[in-house]
Amino acid sequence: MIRAGSGVDPALATELGGPGWTASARLLKREGGSAVYEGASSVGRLVVKVMTLDRPKDALSRLAGVTRLGRQWRGSERLAQLGFQVARPLLLWRGRGPQGKLVEALAMERLEGNTALELLAQRGRCDPDTLRRIARRIGTDVGRMSALGVYNRDHKPSNLLVMSLDADLRVAVLDTVAIRRARLGSRALARRRMLFALAVEPLGTGILPGVGVRLTVMRACARAAGLPASVIADDWRAVARMLERHKSPVPRTDPLARPTDAQGAH
Repeated sequence: MIRAGSGVDPALATELGGPGWTASARLLKREGGSAVYEGASSVGRLVVKVMTLDRPKDALSRLAGVTRLGRQWRGSERLAQLGFQVARPLLLWRGRGPQGKLVEALAMERLEGNTALELLAQRGRCDPDTLRRIARRIGTDVGRMSALGVYNRDHKPSNLLVMSLDADLRVAVLDTVAIRRARLGSRALARRRMLFALAVEPLGTGILPGVGVRLTVMRACARAAGLPASVIADDWRAVARMLERHKSPVPRTDPLARPTDAQGAH
């Protein structure tokens, strides 16, 4: 056991770490040496991310206490303290996987909703007004992060969970491993990197929203960051240049694909 959240029994790791739990859980994602599962537990339905630690650099990250899942826990704490919605981390532990490899696992609360990318891909579920409301919410969060001196290098739509489509529209950041501090002199670049991440993934999957939705994000961002309206045009041009220089917007793994691995899928 490495870390347990407030009020969480560390014995939960024994339940979640057994082969029976992953066999009965639903596989949400598998990429490289990581997998994400969702399933029932004695404390309710949870999401568990599992990563192998078999690379040479993983030994160094363990010694330094900066493993990827450890960074995700710290990123979640930082955003939560600043008032942003995140999936609360519950347990972080290490053990041996089925092949004897050292693995690290992070259990998190399960949040209900659809990612912003899923909603873009299924636009029939969102009328234009709802889509603009989601865009304003996402843009406002980017602007608030910028004003507070933090940014998310992985602020892509598949990493943003829209938790409701009613009047209480909330958006949670799912993967917080890439949360960083943005120094005062670099906040414009950090803001534009987040805006770029919001655009490049839909572009690469063929579902980039129209100009109006993208402008809605940038306007809300500028307002929330307390910036003049003139910055919107500057941000637009900067993001356009970043997209032009990007080699290929197509993601290495399709974020809309469903796992085909039989293990844990049902």
